[in-house]
Amino acid sequence: MLNPDQNCYCLDDTSSSSIVLPIRINGTEPLIIQLMKADFETGELQTIDIKEKETKKLLKQAKRDEDPNLRYLQYTVKSPGLYRLTKVRDVSQLDVRITQSEALVVQCPRASIQVADAKKRDRCSGDLSDLSVAIEGLAPLDIKYSRIVKDTPVMFQVSRIYTENFQSPLLSGWNKKESLLRDGTNLKWGRRETINMPLNEALSSPGDWTYAIDSVRDACGNLRSYTRESEDGERLLPKAEHLSHTFTVHGRPQASFLRCDPLNPMSLPPGRETSIQFNLDFQKGDGPYTLQYAYSPHENAEPGDKAIEPVVKDVKIKTQTSGITINEPGLYTLKSIANKYCQGDVMEPSTCLVITPPKPSVAITHENILDKCSASSVGVTIDVTLVGTAPFNLWYRLIRDGATTEVKKFVIDRTRYQATITPSTAGHYVYEFYRLDDKWNEGLVLDHTKLRVEQTIKPLAGATFADNVSVTRKACIEQPVEFKINLQGIGPWKLKYDLIHAGKRKHFEMKNITEPVYTIRTPSLNVGGKYGLALVTVEDVSGCQIFLDSEAKIDVRFEKPRAAFAPVDGKMSIRALEGKEVSIPLRMRGEKPWALRVRNLDFPNEPPIVQTVEESNSHLRVKNAGRYELMDVKDVAACPGTITDTAKSFEITWIERPTIRLSESAVQKRERENSYVRKDVCEGDEDAVELGFTGKFPSDTIMIKLGANRANRISSIPCAIFAINQGRRFFYHDWP
Repeated sequence: MLNPDQNCYCLDDTSSSSIVLPIRINGTEPLIIQLMKADFETGELQTIDIKEKETKKLLKQAKRDEDPNLRYLQYTVKSPGLYRLTKVRDVSQLDVRITQSEALVVQCPRASIQVADAKKRDRCSGDLSDLSVAIEGLAPLDIKYSRIVKDTPVMFQVSRIYTENFQSPLLSGWNKKESLLRDGTNLKWGRRETINMPLNEALSSPGDWTYAIDSVRDACGNLRSYTRESEDGERLLPKAEHLSHTFTVHGRPQASFLRCDPLNPMSLPPGRETSIQFNLDFQKGDGPYTLQYAYSPHENAEPGDKAIEPVVKDVKIKTQTSGITINEPGLYTLKSIANKYCQGDVMEPSTCLVITPPKPSVAITHENILDKCSASSVGVTIDVTLVGTAPFNLWYRLIRDGATTEVKKFVIDRTRYQATITPSTAGHYVYEFYRLDDKWNEGLVLDHTKLRVEQTIKPLAGATFADNVSVTRKACIEQPVEFKINLQGIGPWKLKYDLIHAGKRKHFEMKNITEPVYTIRTPSLNVGGKYGLALVTVEDVSGCQIFLDSEAKIDVRFEKPRAAFAPVDGKMSIRALEGKEVSIPLRMRGEKPWALRVRNLDFPNEPPIVQTVEESNSHLRVKNAGRYELMDVKDVAACPGTITDTAKSFEITWIERPTIRLSESAVQKRERENSYVRKDVCEGDEDAVELGFTGKFPSDTIMIKLGANRANRISSIPCAIFAINQGRRFFYHDWP
């Protein structure tokens, strides 16, 4: 039996390529073997006779099976075709029964990448890959290939590849049990087919792209793999140039005008220059970049119009914030942008209209504002119509009663503007508009004799707080609060206001106010908390009452600061060693810190002690004895406080120092301070001297120098008698 495993074989393209067809024999010694080969190219049937000599050679080289009766002859063929075993005769000259079988030998499949220009290694985003894969072998064919973009591989498989109108029994799959050699069958299906498969994919992202063929398989299962793995199992790409192709995809640059609105043209005054910026999007490594624009110098151009005799210019771009400097109005149109690899895209806005701005001018109308109550003029409304480019500065002189008082200006951000002027004092007012600025022009002189507004003002009554009332006023309890009020109109005035606390209002009315600045003084605010002082109405000499809406906030302390001395061991006095610092305890109430003044009543000529106290339980540190008295206390807001009468005084006395004295009768004379001479006595006689002590018993030991500087100690006793023993020298004697 030929090809007992029903395998499909393939031959390489080399001239020495060959394959071995197995012929299985069972319990026989073949002498002559005959094969038939069907040629795929010509369709002819060719008989192959294996002679006796060659057969014996095959028998010697035969491979044996586990079954001793089975052997496999290895017959080598070097050309493709469909082989069939047709006759076998053994040594007894008898024909051996043949099991019908065939061996399909084809050319091995292969594939390669085809590139129109192999040296072209740079592409542009959006281009097609423009590659193809040439596949050769027994159709239909299967191929696997990889696409690697930015080191990320993607695997693809394309199956059942064959040419148009291709006919083959293998199109429905290869059935090994079915004979491929039939009468009248066209054998051209067995030839090697060459199929060109295009790989035209859109190159969507910039970066390095690699296409590589991994494997190709023919219709009967012959596989050729072009990949290999490293020792750690990592898949490697093929190295052969015809099996892979790598190129770099470059992003297409984009360009548009920045801040160019077709509905709002740019303005360029005569004699000036400006800059038109581009909005650019490109990769820095793909430079240099060339931007091309066209300039049409006619001033009445509109975006979309065909430029009249356009001037085309090229600009080299280095940074993404590049622009062009222009000094002429007209229509500027972006034509193209490109790097050294790719033509870019022009985005919108692609046109920029630059116009010469109109020269600024102004027209003014006005209307007096009349008081509904008095029908007199209290102000003027001025309507301003402007030509030019905002923002505008419209300057005017304010002339009151024939004298220029100040120069002012309106800052206007549009071409129509209305201003209301209501002077606070009466008089004859003139407003002369003499200068106009716009965005492009400064110092345009106006004819102030034509742009002039006059009026005689009798201002409306009004009242406002002179101070800033957006900040709450801090106040002390049991103290009044004052607010200055600016009054408008012609006096005398009548002012009504409310004092608000705890949801209740107390009304006040002040009449016959003659001065334009009036001070409201509230009653003493004896309850802590939040207060409001609201201006209600004001009325001037015209008798017209004007309603007001100003209000000031007042925050009143809930208690006064308070200071007191605290007792020590139940007494408001301390006895201490003379010269030592003494801490007198203090007790404080209210909002800290406090400013405290204390005086020493025993030293009336000394200035008071001023001390800042940070804590409620604190101390006053002093170094002098005396009677200390709390004078006054204030808190951080300078609110005056109170002193507790029963605890406002504290006395400090010193503990007496111990002293010693000699009786006057015992001294003959005094040589110097603390040095005395006793009257003479005879040797061996006794004498005595009396000592007097003051201090707290027991006292410290005292030292007395006797005679030749001999030091002796005497015990701490109230009185001692000294006996004289050695001439005029002292010694002491303890009293029994």
